[in-house]
Amino acid sequence: ILNTFRYMMFTLTLGFLAPIVLAILLQEVSHGKIVYRTLYYLPAVMSGLVVIFMWKLFYQAGSSGILNQTLNSLASLCGLEFTPQDWLNDAKWAMLACVIPTIWAGAGPGCLIYLAALKGVPEETYEAAEIDGASKWQEFWSITLPSIMDVLKIVIVLRVIFMFKKVDEILLLTGGGPGTSTTILPLYTYKNTFESMQMGRGAASAILLMIFIFALMSIYFKLFEKEETE
Repeated sequence: ILNTFRYMMFTLTLGFLAPIVLAILLQEVSHGKIVYRTLYYLPAVMSGLVVIFMWKLFYQAGSSGILNQTLNSLASLCGLEFTPQDWLNDAKWAMLACVIPTIWAGAGPGCLIYLAALKGVPEETYEAAEIDGASKWQEFWSITLPSIMDVLKIVIVLRVIFMFKKVDEILLLTGGGPGTSTTILPLYTYKNTFESMQMGRGAASAILLMIFIFALMSIYFKLFEKEETE
């Protein structure tokens, strides 16, 4: 359960700003918006297995790994020394390594949702703020964020619910290891039920997972009902 909440908090905190910043940047692009939106959305339509194996190659241990090569080149430019890491087999980095592909694949769809919300903000509001001398940060904090707050609440709840069902990325990247450092509740349920054949333990964890999802769905429907009444 602790690993599940760690995974969820990593995903929410690191994946919170990426779609919003991307949406704001695409909103400001003057030419080729459709091309950029398509490019950022492409990871969402790729096969999940392709994405996972691509990132597994990216995280490959030793000096042949793409990430290790990239960081080594950057360290050399800065006059520093870099030791190649075994990202997926190091308990310090394994959970973060599992989170990043999820954020990368989800940034595009999340960006389009926020873009749709930003379309509802009148341009006159930003123009008035500029005339009053507001900075970009003040515009974001006082205009953009309140305008997308209701959408943001719903997206966060849906993402949390989605996280409680994630198995494939972690199963194929780390298998829940090293040790149990990346074993989250859905993966724990799968392993007990189908690998260890401990049906009672698997059923108990599945019921616990169902309770969590049901509670989060209740929050989601309350937010949705509030949106409809407003």
